[in-house]
Amino acid sequence: MKTSKIAIVTELYGNKNCGGLLQAFALQKFVENNGYLCEQLLINDGGNVKKKTRILDLMRLSADERWGLVQDKIRCCFHSAYLKRKREVEQRIHSRRSAAAEGFMKKIGHSDVIYSPETIDQANTRYDLFICGSDQIWNPHWETEAMFSLFYLGFVEEGRIKISYAASMGVRRLTRRYERKIKPLLSRLDAISVREESACSLLQSLTDKPVTAVLDPTMLLTKQEWCTYMGAVVAEEDYLFCYLLGREQRKREIVKRIAEKYNKSLKALPHAAGRYCPWDEQFADLEYEALSPDQFVREIAAASYVVTDSFHCVVFSIMMHKQFVVLKRNDDTGIGSTNSRLYDLLYLFGLQDRTISDEEEAVGKLSAAIDYGRVEKELKKQRDDSVTWLLKGLAG
Repeated sequence: MKTSKIAIVTELYGNKNCGGLLQAFALQKFVENNGYLCEQLLINDGGNVKKKTRILDLMRLSADERWGLVQDKIRCCFHSAYLKRKREVEQRIHSRRSAAAEGFMKKIGHSDVIYSPETIDQANTRYDLFICGSDQIWNPHWETEAMFSLFYLGFVEEGRIKISYAASMGVRRLTRRYERKIKPLLSRLDAISVREESACSLLQSLTDKPVTAVLDPTMLLTKQEWCTYMGAVVAEEDYLFCYLLGREQRKREIVKRIAEKYNKSLKALPHAAGRYCPWDEQFADLEYEALSPDQFVREIAAASYVVTDSFHCVVFSIMMHKQFVVLKRNDDTGIGSTNSRLYDLLYLFGLQDRTISDEEEAVGKLSAAIDYGRVEKELKKQRDDSVTWLLKGLAG
């Protein structure tokens, strides 16, 4: 066991998102597997990031989703039965998904102390090296004053090693104001890596240090490792797995028609974004009120087909060699659009044609088998490069 004790800073405390928890698990496991003492810092910001995220959700809604939101507000005002149903569903899924997330978080080594932005500097006495990353911690639209510099390791004392691993921005442009704020923070980091190739060009002009694009932490682990850790079995059972975070009715109709054309049962996590979506009522043949991250991986691994708008659902579809297609979650031109991270991921593996807009296009692309021999070659190359970068950063 190496002597350095390492702290990872990501959005872990209170996180119910499967992808967010899986990337935290993966980075932790990789660092530990390479002989280091390592744990995630639990940081409670009082819910400010969650509030900011809800604002971002509104900013990036498509026109269809905006109209759906208006309809939702009208129904809540004038239909008491609808409002009652909405509250019941949201309370139930919040409780069950919190329990599922907390159960999985026990698999992730984390600090005994729950820090706040005001007390986080105390971590300097407990750790030798700090890593920030991944999962959109640098998204400028999620910025809150309390957490802003914290996610860039601004609290870490000089003399202690500070690196970012696959820190994600999820956007294709930055404001001048944001650039001015992050430039001095970038200069304090000893090594900088980001998850999206598009983020390299955004940041490189702000620092004299090289900015390197690396794989999402989940891809540092192999398919075999994930199957072992999550109890997953790669198969082709007779169902289509659907995981949609966007809330458009049209997308549900597309997915149902795809399942019908392939004569597959449809499995889904309704209300996946944590808020009631009326179009998810009786949408699938089998619905889960909660999926733990390990169940999430197992469902993907066993599916015949996958349809999603989720970054990490695409990641695991690729690693489990699934036939999949991607529905864009929001408008490319929207100020809060996070499509760039999906585009960068698909482009990296030559799979940019997997995005679809209707069921006819989806059926055609699902019928065209992905050449996973070619994909695996690229994945191995990218993993080797990412591992080399990270191990060099850990060595100081």
